[in-house]
Amino acid sequence: MSLLNRKDSIVITAIEIMSELGIQGLTTKEIARRQGISEGTIFRYFRSKNEIILSMLKEFSRFDKDIRDSVLAMDLNFAETCRVCINTYSDYYESYPAITALSYSYDGLMNEARLADYVRGILNARINFIKELVTRGKERGEIPPHIDAEGLADIMGGTFRTIVYIWRLSKYSFSLKDRMISTLDMILENFALK
Repeated sequence: MSLLNRKDSIVITAIEIMSELGIQGLTTKEIARRQGISEGTIFRYFRSKNEIILSMLKEFSRFDKDIRDSVLAMDLNFAETCRVCINTYSDYYESYPAITALSYSYDGLMNEARLADYVRGILNARINFIKELVTRGKERGEIPPHIDAEGLADIMGGTFRTIVYIWRLSKYSFSLKDRMISTLDMILENFALK
């Protein structure tokens, strides 16, 4: 197996372990067992467990910039932009549910400065993107001027994160995309954002 393939394989295995066993169950010993390699082999690819977790976080957020750039280039109205984002993230999460475990392990990562900074960066970038969309929508007259961009970003970000969490707890028993789109429609309707 090539260096890149082994590294990617270790990261994927680590994500699956975190999804199944949580942050407490993520050990280099368990990764090695599932990979069929020695624990020492892992350290030829990663200097530490934290470096593996950092790679997992990078995998979790790897599409964020592409989604942001693509949606902004489409120059859609606020509601359609939100729908495209929801559809894209829902497709990603439904095809790779284990990846969502990372966003529910953030608290356990906050004691390590480098990981905490990266987690904050992911969360801030996502919330700031929603705020940017709201501000743009207000400037275009698509959103009433009295709507607070930060407050709406918090509502949307928190709501969608909660839906993903409920989806995980239900063992993926409902369509994430359908639930997120119907919730988005309720938010848009109640804030008169059409």
